Amino acid sequence: MSRRTHSKSIPLRLLICVMVLAFCAASCTNASGRTGAEEEDAFRIYYVNAEESGLVSEVYTPESDPGDTTAMIEEVITVLQTSAGRMEYEAPMTGDIVLREYRLEEGLLTLDFDVRYLDRDPVTEILDRAAIVRTFSQIEGVDGVIFLVAGAALMHGEIPVGVMTADTFIYNAGSEINTYDKVRILLHFADPSGESLIPVYRTVVYNSNMSMERLVAEQLLVGPNTEEAQATLSPNTKITNVTVQDNTCYIDFSEEFLSLLPGISPELALYSLVNSLTELYGVERVQISVGGQSGLLFGNLIPLDAPFSANPSLLRQ
Repeated sequence: MSRRTHSKSIPLRLLICVMVLAFCAASCTNASGRTGAEEEDAFRIYYVNAEESGLVSEVYTPESDPGDTTAMIEEVITVLQTSAGRMEYEAPMTGDIVLREYRLEEGLLTLDFDVRYLDRDPVTEILDRAAIVRTFSQIEGVDGVIFLVAGAALMHGEIPVGVMTADTFIYNAGSEINTYDKVRILLHFADPSGESLIPVYRTVVYNSNMSMERLVAEQLLVGPNTEEAQATLSPNTKITNVTVQDNTCYIDFSEEFLSLLPGISPELALYSLVNSLTELYGVERVQISVGGQSGLLFGNLIPLDAPFSANPSLLRQ
């Protein structure tokens, strides 16, 4: 008898049928017989690597009708609960990760795990969660994934993790989806008073093709995950380009960057970005542009025509 139970019966006869994604030119055909374009569109199962330092994915051919959302969910649950058959891969729903039940309501897939889910290393938990969410997010009819533990919302500190999508776990859409890594970064957000900056450490699972500068900027736009800090930049801002040359990070934003958040001064908003980026090795200055233009005023006050260095005086004492 299976040690996992679900609200629906899950067939146990399904076998994993995976093929390693090989890098090749788009015009070539790899060992699976697929072209590069076909590989990009293929369904993938995400695993945690044996070192528990990142994710890997393999192409998977579902036995179920892709349009049958329930059948696809049940098949994927079975696959994620089955050892990958490769020593260097770990299936993300094996071991102490026991799924009690699942339900799908209005496009939201809720996965309710046994209380032992909370006993694992926090970074390993993030990697397992990233693999699970990225896999289920490919299923037609699944718009988001919610994690429960013994019927209660999974928490990040005192804040519920909430609805997750593939985009929750940083992903560079312009590159191959093959390897993920974890990293601890230091971000500078506003304190509750909005008068100073405070450091916030965050562990992030991200696609290794993404630059650390873009990762830091994107995480700053996501905002803080603690009530002890405030967001400093508009979450609607898009990053259009990031490069580093001669220890200067050149970063270009969409026009939403110019929209200040209530209670946050232009100086605090700007230096939350500059101070965060200059925490990275090799970045000493930050040159900001908006829509390709650097001759603008941020908050109608601060000219963006020259690079900025870190301003430690804004840190809360």
